[in-house]
Amino acid sequence: MNSLFSRKALTGGGYHGVGSRLDSTIFRSLIVDHRSPIILKNNDLRGVRMRRAPYSIYRRGSNGVLYFQFWNQTIHRYESAKSTGTRNLTKAKAYIRSLIDERDAIAMRFEDPYFTDYLKGFWDWDKSIYIHSKLMRRPNSIGKAYVRASTAYIERYAVCFFRKARRSEILTRDLEAFLLHLRQTTSLSPRSINAVYDAVAIPIREAFRIGEIENDPSRAVRKLWMPQKEKGIPSTAEVAKLSALEWPDPRVACAFKVAAICGLRLGEIRALCRDAIGDETITVKYSYSVVDGLKSPKNGRVRVVPVPAFLHDELLSLAKKSPHHEDWIFWGNVSGKPLDGKVITTGFYTAMARIGIDEDARKKRNITFHSLRHFCNSILRGALPDEKLRQLTGHIDRSMTDRYDHITDIDMAIIKEAQEKRLLQYLYISA
Repeated sequence: MNSLFSRKALTGGGYHGVGSRLDSTIFRSLIVDHRSPIILKNNDLRGVRMRRAPYSIYRRGSNGVLYFQFWNQTIHRYESAKSTGTRNLTKAKAYIRSLIDERDAIAMRFEDPYFTDYLKGFWDWDKSIYIHSKLMRRPNSIGKAYVRASTAYIERYAVCFFRKARRSEILTRDLEAFLLHLRQTTSLSPRSINAVYDAVAIPIREAFRIGEIENDPSRAVRKLWMPQKEKGIPSTAEVAKLSALEWPDPRVACAFKVAAICGLRLGEIRALCRDAIGDETITVKYSYSVVDGLKSPKNGRVRVVPVPAFLHDELLSLAKKSPHHEDWIFWGNVSGKPLDGKVITTGFYTAMARIGIDEDARKKRNITFHSLRHFCNSILRGALPDEKLRQLTGHIDRSMTDRYDHITDIDMAIIKEAQEKRLLQYLYISA
């Protein structure tokens, strides 16, 4: 019995699991329950769930120096071994105790919460200091839809993975393990997995920024590679066919023209009211979403966009047809709300099918309603300076203008003509 309790002293006053790096003699006897010590043989260990000590301590090498490993509750294994610098067990345990006290002091100083509780509070729209301060610095810089999605990610994926880990216990390898866990156990795309990870990593970075944790474990994490599928755009001929159609819903037809000619986003189109329509312009000062309602447009910039006379008249005529006598240009079927975005996108896809681009072809080309904004940017680029084009689209820098630029059928015709004039004369191809 004395030898048994001496081994207990060596293991830090707690209980060890089978995976601990202990002397081989210690594996022969383990305490499973402090009320009734049980002596186990090596072949009796299978299936036994041991209670874990806060640390493991053992001798390494011929000089007998004592090493220790802290138990990491997040990854359910011991951390890397570190030397105590002494062969004396009493001194070694005193040194380890001082490290534990230091950890506890940090936890008390910052009221180290359970990591998942911290994440939930961080994404609480009504109570989060982060969200409130972000909105105070820049209104509409974060939306309810984004926060709601982040909250759902935490509840669905993070809670069951991180369980009862403390915020200060989270390591880089834990975050990478979380990413790989999502990759292996869910059918989420890499883009979606990275979005889930961001819901976890952003709170960590904020805790580090304001000094609540000493290190940022997210800094070295490598997110999943996301294959970039370029947005497709309709050709000029296809846009002409769409314009010539008889659309069953004039609101959808008008939304199509505003997107293709003026480059407005879907939310900006839905948010248009009568006071946004000037003599020859549209003032884009709002966007609309189901969760947030009216809000500032993306990037927070109000912009004034020229509008052709025929489209100007069509917009005002559409507003007058509202059965609710409201100011929405694209009035909805329910009073107080604009036209549902799904009505617009579904109507656009139906029109695409009518000109010969069915759902499979449209998805293969990656054409969406937002493609009309890309079409507008691509056709106008080169016809006016980039800074003027950005005044139309609302992009804040050249990188976004580049991203929205595509080779159009007009570009292809110009390239083909240049090839014929400049290159083919040097090539002798027999018929």
